[in-house]
Amino acid sequence: MNPNGSTTRSAADVLLAAVRPLILAGPEAAPARAEILGLARKLGAPLLTTPDAKSLFDGRHSIGVFSLGSSALSRRVVDEADVVLAVSPLGEFSCRLGRAFRHLRVIQISDSIANVAHADLPELVLVSPCVADLLRELRASLACILAKPRARWLGDAARRVPSAETPSTRAGVIHPLTAIRAIESALPDTVRLCLDVSSAALYAYEHIELRPGQRVFSSIEKSACMTEALLASLGVRLASGAPTLTLVGDWGFCMAPDELHTAVQLGLDRYAVVIWDNHGGAFIGTGTAQQGIRVPDDTWRFRPGPHFARIARGYGAEGITARAGEELSRAVAHALEAPRPVLIQALIDPEIPVPAGDRFFSLGPCANQSAGDVESPALMGLES
Repeated sequence: MNPNGSTTRSAADVLLAAVRPLILAGPEAAPARAEILGLARKLGAPLLTTPDAKSLFDGRHSIGVFSLGSSALSRRVVDEADVVLAVSPLGEFSCRLGRAFRHLRVIQISDSIANVAHADLPELVLVSPCVADLLRELRASLACILAKPRARWLGDAARRVPSAETPSTRAGVIHPLTAIRAIESALPDTVRLCLDVSSAALYAYEHIELRPGQRVFSSIEKSACMTEALLASLGVRLASGAPTLTLVGDWGFCMAPDELHTAVQLGLDRYAVVIWDNHGGAFIGTGTAQQGIRVPDDTWRFRPGPHFARIARGYGAEGITARAGEELSRAVAHALEAPRPVLIQALIDPEIPVPAGDRFFSLGPCANQSAGDVESPALMGLES
């Protein structure tokens, strides 16, 4: 079903005419990974994912996520592209992508007409319950015309350059980038990582490099409810049988701390909760600032914060406090092999700017600008 009469041959013609094509993959692209990688190779197109689809492609194939948690490279690629093939619902948060894509020709492939972007309707829309079939047809159409794969127009710019550990500005707390690298280094090959709505998730979307067997649960593009990942992680752990780690904000954990008791009651092993403790609600504080709302820090910041490790022990779990990257890495490695649930209170430097991404742009004075257009402390923190 093609709501505007589009065909795969029409889409192939647009992609062939493109000088700098880009592919964006959302969660519904999961059954079509092979076809998407084949198209990316054929077209020489860089591949980005939405936040909820981060683990569909590892770092060898994807240059990162776009929208929430996007890197400076991701935003630059979108700015320079001329056509985007979006195998994505373009949902609640991805609708901001519609703003960023206004200068592009957009081809959207979706498994449901309900997921077609309506505010900025793409130039071409292809809808089928089987996205993989549409992509196979598209590859076949391209193969008939394009004799050999094109060179990647992005060249070598997408190669990840390892950076040295960033020290915290103060003793006793962890720099966010150091924390993310510490967590990444301790994750087993089959881990299930659940990301909540928090500044921690935004750092994770941009910086965590996943291996092929690792998977991420995220719903930030749809319901995006704080503490949702903590609840979902119980089901993820039970259904997968794999070691499971939830990265949750301090405010988020306060909304449903008794879920940790549920994990204890279920007798879950290899189950860890990392609380990103940067004195409470820093993501909210940055969001209000992006909207042009000035509120006192005391409206969202803990002074002092709860002792989460002690709370965990009260529920019957193990509680650990990490004040340095090495401590956090050891604690995560231990927790994902432990015979009972483990909560890790990671003390994150609250003075580091929070990368709030584009979540709030449509609500405030920056409504008509994309994430790359706004020079704010939060975004400058991402660029540095």
